[in-house]
Amino acid sequence: MRDLWSPYGDGDILQIALGFARLHGLRRDEDLTAAVELATRRAGSFVGRERHDLVPGCRADVVLVAAENVPDALPRAPVRSLVIAGGRVVAKDGEVLV
Repeated sequence: MRDLWSPYGDGDILQIALGFARLHGLRRDEDLTAAVELATRRAGSFVGRERHDLVPGCRADVVLVAAENVPDALPRAPVRSLVIAGGRVVAKDGEVLV
């Protein structure tokens, strides 16, 4: 998969947030959390999807990582323990299943 944000990378949103944090010299926990929020919850505004309501029938995408919190997960970029996309398990323990 090619990264939709730039010609580099594989589309991993956590890696995109990490690149943003490095580029801008972010170091404080609040700033690292803001970088992840920008790449995840707040990214919809960049592609015309302002609403983020969770209602029955919504697409279900979830990524689980072994981390204490967001500021811990961002710099370490741990293996994705489980990735669910569209309600289907597509990766587990870092291995793509699809």
